[in-house]
Amino acid sequence: MMRQGEGWVDVTYAIKEGMVHWPGQPPVSFERLSEMEKGDSATVSALSLSLHTGTHMDAPKHFLPHASDITTAPVSALMGALRVAVITDAFGVDEDALRTYEARTRRIEASERVFFRTKNSDTNWLDAPFNKDYIAILPSGARYLAARGVQVVGVDYLSVAPFNNTTETHEVLLSAGVWVIEGLDLRAISEGDYEMIALPLKIETGDASPLRVVIRPKR
Repeated sequence: MMRQGEGWVDVTYAIKEGMVHWPGQPPVSFERLSEMEKGDSATVSALSLSLHTGTHMDAPKHFLPHASDITTAPVSALMGALRVAVITDAFGVDEDALRTYEARTRRIEASERVFFRTKNSDTNWLDAPFNKDYIAILPSGARYLAARGVQVVGVDYLSVAPFNNTTETHEVLLSAGVWVIEGLDLRAISEGDYEMIALPLKIETGDASPLRVVIRPKR
């Protein structure tokens, strides 16, 4: 995790060969096309990866047919106030876990941006084998967040939805206009109020995009 100026902290996992990836999707492949150290006039590289690698954001079309692509992601939704919520429930972020969280903090309001730090962040999962038992947002939690009218939800593993039911949580959130960020590095982040900047690549027809995310404590 790299610290930036003015209190900004990078919560993006670096993209590299050998990093964990979603089963069935291609691993990261990095190739040097030319290299100055080998006598070439410039160093040029090629990168091949799934758009759902590492820290990334889903577009509505990821799970909604004929929906918009990643180029429509609004900058206004991806810059501004953020809250990081610590959820200790070992089974997932469901409605009960969210109500418990609100009872000890405050109500989740419309248009909020919320990142969830779970036990996923207790280890460096980037370099570990894929874990099908990661903590995710369960359908009841997705419906609760959608009803609250949040505009951004972020999670600390490769999917917002559980491995055995990836469709329902995605459909609930994306159809409600919630922008979904996955694969956040929240290992050193505490619960509280922050500011965030998160900008995807502008990939035409893209169902997702790698994302660089920085946050800092709210001033």
